[in-house]
Amino acid sequence: MSVDAFQAAENDEGDLAKEPVAVEFEAEMRQVKSMADGTYNIVLNVPEYCLPQVQTMMGWLKSLVTIVMAKDGDLGN
Repeated sequence: MSVDAFQAAENDEGDLAKEPVAVEFEAEMRQVKSMADGTYNIVLNVPEYCLPQVQTMMGWLKSLVTIVMAKDGDLGN
């Protein structure tokens, strides 16, 4: 199934604008914590050049998102 990275959404002026519904970026996974409520917190270190993606994700705070993660090469660990 393909995912359209943008969807039409009305802005404040009533015009249709394209809003991102997906972001792709690389990051270092720094930490996974199990929480008392049975959930997990994941900490990612995202490079500075991914600022546009981070800004998009900041707009999604407190939203339910779908994550697909793939290991990308060996970082020497």
